[in-house]
Amino acid sequence: AGWTADVTQIGLLLNEALSLPGTVKIKVLRLAVKALNRLLASVGYQIVLVKTGAAEERLSQLKSAEATKALRRLRKAGLLDPATEMPAPHLSPFQKAAIAKAFGERIQCRDYWQLFAEKWGIDRLTLFDYFRRGKEKAENMAFFKKISKMLNG
Repeated sequence: AGWTADVTQIGLLLNEALSLPGTVKIKVLRLAVKALNRLLASVGYQIVLVKTGAAEERLSQLKSAEATKALRRLRKAGLLDPATEMPAPHLSPFQKAAIAKAFGERIQCRDYWQLFAEKWGIDRLTLFDYFRRGKEKAENMAFFKKISKMLNG
């Protein structure tokens, strides 16, 4: 019963949002999605708003000559699965984030956290946080420097 009332109210909010001007409409839609996500969290789902074409545009950066070369090096080193280009299962969360950061810097991708969040299905803030928290350890930064050197070599 609680769900029905909540979803009905969110539906009314979304219906009203459609008549609003551009930026206001987006703000209202974001609030509605946030409310829906609170409901969906209890069953393990979430809605993500993505600007149309933005994800495809980011992922297309992986097709450049530089990116192809860097991905091949990561696969050859056993850091990415050859078939899916997902991180190898033996990698720590920090190491996954380090690969994303080093790769993004190598191909001069402005939003590498988002790029790899979309490619690997990991929340971008979580990926960023893995790096932020892990960079305090010397062995982690040694791994990052090693990956950066390999990609730039």
